Order: sequence, then C-alpha cells, then structure tokens
Amino acid sequence: MSKQVNFSRDAKDKIKVGIDIVVKSIRTTIGPKGRNAFIDDQMQPKITNDGKTIANSITLEDKFENMGAWLVKNAAGQTDDEAGDGTSTTSVLLKAIIDEAQKRPESPMDIKRSLIKWGDKVNEYIKDMAKPVKDNQLANVATISAEDETIGNLITDIINKVGRRVPINVEDNVLPQIEYEISQGLETNVGFAHHAFINNIRNGTAELENVRVFATDRRISSLPDLMVLLQLLETNKITTLVILASDIDNAVLGTLVNSKSAGMFNSLVIQARNADLEDMVAMSGATLVSELTGIKLSEVKLEHLGKVERIVSSNKKTLIINNSPKAKEKEETLRAMVENTKNIYEKKFLNDRADKLAGGVATIKVGAHVDTEREYQKYKIEDAINATKSALEEGIVEGGGMCLYRISNKLKGNSAGEVILRNALKEPLRAIIENCNEDYTSIVKKLPNKKGYDAKNDKAVDMIKAGIIDPARVTRCAVTNALQSAANYITMEVCITDKQDDKK
Repeated sequence: MSKQVNFSRDAKDKIKVGIDIVVKSIRTTIGPKGRNAFIDDQMQPKITNDGKTIANSITLEDKFENMGAWLVKNAAGQTDDEAGDGTSTTSVLLKAIIDEAQKRPESPMDIKRSLIKWGDKVNEYIKDMAKPVKDNQLANVATISAEDETIGNLITDIINKVGRRVPINVEDNVLPQIEYEISQGLETNVGFAHHAFINNIRNGTAELENVRVFATDRRISSLPDLMVLLQLLETNKITTLVILASDIDNAVLGTLVNSKSAGMFNSLVIQARNADLEDMVAMSGATLVSELTGIKLSEVKLEHLGKVERIVSSNKKTLIINNSPKAKEKEETLRAMVENTKNIYEKKFLNDRADKLAGGVATIKVGAHVDTEREYQKYKIEDAINATKSALEEGIVEGGGMCLYRISNKLKGNSAGEVILRNALKEPLRAIIENCNEDYTSIVKKLPNKKGYDAKNDKAVDMIKAGIIDPARVTRCAVTNALQSAANYITMEVCITDKQDDKK
C-alpha cells in the first residue's frame, strides 16, 4: 500500500487529538471514585477501569489520530509489562508532559534532553522516598489496586501461607464465587518462541490445559526430524502439543506457527536450555529426548510425552501447573547435589531451583453471576497481584498521586525539564480530586504539612499510616514510560502512514 508523508503541523496536531481522546477516556477512571468504561467487543463485552485495556480497545478512523492512540497504548503497555499496574497514571502523565512541553520556547531536542535529565532525578527521588513494605501493608497495596478489601485480604492470605516467591495464577471458576487453591507448579524465566502462539490477547499469553508435552535438547533442524512424533500424534488423535526444545530451526518454527494459524495443529513452542529445560521437563513429567537418555528423535514413543494440567506462557515467563512425581524426584536430586558441592554460588543456584520445584503455585479461581463481572474481577485481581509483587521488590511510596505531587514541589529550577515535570507530576493527583467532583486548588491549599489527600473519605491523612500506598516500582515505571513516549512525540517532525481510503 502506498504511503502518505506529512511534514505539516496539522498531522502532528491530529496525533495529539488521538492522544487526548484515549487519555480522556482513561482519566475518568483514576482514583477511588473513578468510573468505569463499558467496552463493546464481538467476543466478550467488558466493563473495566484498567488503563491498558481501555487504550487497547480504541482504534480511531483517522490514521494520524490513531498513531496518537498507539503512543498511549505503547506507554501503558510498557508499564504493565514492567510493573503490572500503573497504566492509567502513565497515560495521564504522558498527556500532561506533552501539554506542558508545547508551551516551551526551546527546541524539541533541547526539551527532550532536559526531560531525560530531570526524569532521572525524579526516579532518584522515588527510590529515596520508597520504604520496605511490611507484611501488614501488603493488603493495603492489593486493596488499592483491586479497589476491593476482600480481594486485598485474599492475596495477602495467599502470600502469608505460601511465601512471597510463589507465583499466583488467575483462572475462571464454574461457581459464582472467588476462591483459591495451592497446587504443585513451576515458574521459569523463559517464554514462548513466537507471539503467534498467544491465545489470551488481554494478557499476551499462550494458555493451554490438559495438554501433552514433548521435550528435547537435540536440535530440531528440519520438519523430517519431527516426522515420527507427528505420526505418533496423529495415530493417538493428539491435536495439541507443547514442545520444549533447546534449539529449533526458524523454518520448523514457522511451519508450526502456520499450522496453528490455519487451525490444522495447535502447538506451543518454548525454547529452554540447561537448568530451565531440566526443571520444566521434570514438572511436565516428560522424558527428555537427548543423548543423555539415549533417545533419538526417530525413536519417540507415547510414554516419552508428559502431560500438564495447565501451562501459561508469556514472552518472558512460563508457568506450569502439574502434579508430577518427577518434580519431587528432581527436587531431591538437587538437594543432594547441594550437599556435595562446596561452591557457595553453586549451592545457592541449586537451592533456588529446588525451592521453585517445591514451592508450588497458587491459583485464584474467579466466578460471578455474569460474564462481564467475572472478567472485570479477573482484571482487577491480576493488577492487584502484580502491584503486590512490585511492592515486595522495590518498596512502597505514598499513593493517591501524593508521591509525585511532593516530588513536583522539589523541582524549583527554571530549566525546561524541571518546569515541565513540576507541572505534569501534579496531574495524577488533580485527576483523582476532580473525579471526586472537588476543586484541586482548594484541596491542595488546605493540605497540612506531611499529610496527603484521602480521596475516598475526603480528608487529610498520613498516607502511609492510612494504608494509601503505591508500589515504588509502579510509580517509577509510570514516570519513565510516560516521559519516553512524550519525548518521542515532542521530537516528531515527519509523519508517515498508509494513505487514507476515503471510499472505504
């Protein structure tokens, strides 16, 4: 398709219109008195106040405006990937930084350099203000993210029972209630080999249940290498398979992707090596096709395949839920290896692997009387889990927009970056207050020193003591990603997109 190249101010203004439309849709949801968005979807209409979900649901007819919508989606999505929450704050900050930057007389590149310099300073302030999260504060973090005290207490109960490192999975419940169970499982830091395996669009994950698993550390260099396996699957009417492989040729991977897309054969390929592969094989109950086991690709039999209850794979992680005796055996082997090694780093590595195999997986089952309510609850629970994990990793800061508000008051200089951020960092608090139908200026003028605004109860409180807290990591990622995307817009001079099909 031919392209249109536009150097005019009109094109950039249209991109800003797209940004404004998306952020305005998200802004009304922020804070304890924010409202929801109702999103029409052919597959499943949904009600949500999740910034990323709202942004991803918006596609604008004008191509330049849609480029602006993409900038918001990209910034919010990056924060979601890194911190698991804070997508609404990211979006509000993005628009605020752009609005303030457009008032400046400096050149775009000078503004960008100044923004990056002072953005780094803001992140230093966030780290300095962060405090380690205490056990009794975890429920507050989860409750604020989920906007539900019951869910906050549920997540805290799980962490207290099974430990801070145990992964928490979310799935549907056939009953109209929310409950959880602890099962055997493993989470590793390797993900799917290609995005085409994704079947959960919202989470960007590939999810399969009661599926067979084939594992090998031999190189799969061509399709004939898998011929015996494919014939075995056809004979036993197995139409879905997880492939754990240390090395697979791109041509073979492409064939499997095309077969899945065409609905011919459903597969999920995960490339894992060494310890990750060994532990995933143990959890799946498969037999590794390897020189070590003496099994060739041409000798694969049905008994060599494992089977897992559930597998969830993203581009960075894979979670396997399964009751596997081989996992227990692997754990015991690793414990024995710990006893026989003197290297302290090797001991720690082996102990970590054994702990992961023994730790298990918590699964929160979400049910409701209507589908829209169930999906809404799932989104909020997933955000709350991610927020809690972020708090455990980097600590907590004042919530309700107060952390960024206090940092904005520390920026007293006149450089472009300082002035822009001094005004923009106040915007999340302003949005929260305005969503309470209150006047921002009168509220902040009345705030006593060292107190923050409790938007839910309309009063000044000690934010940390009141449990109105945010994960420092969420706040930091929101600032960083909003700033980077704003800098991209500010320095934009030429816009290139497909030609508009007016007849269509």
